[in-house]
Amino acid sequence: MKQYLVKLSMAVAFSMAPLYAQATDLVGGGASLPAIAFVGEDFTYTSPSSRLSTNTTLFPGFDPMSGAPYVQSFISIGSIFDTFEMLSGTHTASYCQTGNGIGKRVFLGASGWSADGDCRDYGAVPVGFSHLNPVPGFSSSAVPLSVDDIVTFQNGHQVNRDNLVQAPALAVALGLSFNLGTGPLNLSADDVCGIYAGIYQYWDSINPSWPNQPIVVVYRVDDSGATVALTHYLADTCNGRTVNGTPIPGNHFQTGQSFPAAVGGVSNYYDAIAASGDVGITSTVQSNYGSIGYAGFPTIATTSGLEYFTISGVDPVALPSLLTISPSQLLVDRVLGANTWGGLPTTQPLDPVMQESCVAMIDPAAQLTQAYPIVAFINLLGYTENNPDPGAIRGLFKEVIGGTTPLPSGYAYFDSTTMSSMETLVDACIN
Repeated sequence: MKQYLVKLSMAVAFSMAPLYAQATDLVGGGASLPAIAFVGEDFTYTSPSSRLSTNTTLFPGFDPMSGAPYVQSFISIGSIFDTFEMLSGTHTASYCQTGNGIGKRVFLGASGWSADGDCRDYGAVPVGFSHLNPVPGFSSSAVPLSVDDIVTFQNGHQVNRDNLVQAPALAVALGLSFNLGTGPLNLSADDVCGIYAGIYQYWDSINPSWPNQPIVVVYRVDDSGATVALTHYLADTCNGRTVNGTPIPGNHFQTGQSFPAAVGGVSNYYDAIAASGDVGITSTVQSNYGSIGYAGFPTIATTSGLEYFTISGVDPVALPSLLTISPSQLLVDRVLGANTWGGLPTTQPLDPVMQESCVAMIDPAAQLTQAYPIVAFINLLGYTENNPDPGAIRGLFKEVIGGTTPLPSGYAYFDSTTMSSMETLVDACIN
């Protein structure tokens, strides 16, 4: 409440002050995994949680059934976007947590999707970013651009924005939260594989001292980078493994954004519940005894009383504040291709007509070699040409990449060499 009042007084003061410089509100949306780093925790204080975080007059829309307005929140003091706004003096940055799938559709210009659709809140499915314009300023995704994404862009916003920019910016640990009415617990790799392959149906099948309670798997209903990070881990760790005497086929798990498709269907579980966004996962786990769900660790950490597993004895807080990416792991002008038979992602060259050294990604295999085993990389997405205020976009991207704002536990910046490379890309490509 204190932050809310502070922000309200700031907004009133700002609205009464004369504007001596042109102000731009940069409106974007996409992944929920980076939300706490981007905009802080204020969105978790509303009921339901807010998708739209803004210090401007943007509005998330009205519920068509009840006529009530959807809820929204301010940008939290101390977040990356708050730092950007304070340093810029005039510009603001607003963000809508749509999830990767909807975020990319809006950003790329998929048919039927527009940034001026309502962002809504976590009580409804978003249909846009609540922007005043149909083309957004930026997006973020925990899944790099794919071959299919490029085709969507070529049939969509390419006519307005010419080409794409992708810059890896942050990493985030994915936690496995649970509700068993007990304290911290550990899962081995076998345990994780057995749960998500449906081999274990009751918790005491894993450990006799745990409750004789059915395992309820809570999963993302929306296309999600969190799902990609989890299923990438499962494909690498579990395919071909034998757990409790039951072999898991070598192609059972497939890296993908759709959880049911990536795990071979949810009918293998005793019970499964779908939820939207990181906060949807954590709130559903919190209210369902016997459940397990995957979400960004920073979101789990902000959910009062919610426990999480260590994996093979490693805590998500073990993710260091800086991750070192080798030059060979930073790929330029490449995109995601099809999975291997064993479910692991591959990369392939970007369409030659779009190769301008403006699309960078980190080799997906690098996510599997960090101190904590389940990690997602967050990418910033922008356009090369015809940006309404390219200097403001460059400033926001460099503030996210550059590492001047302290991050909550579970997030990490990349090393200084990677930072410098991405800042150079941003300066050269966003016009």
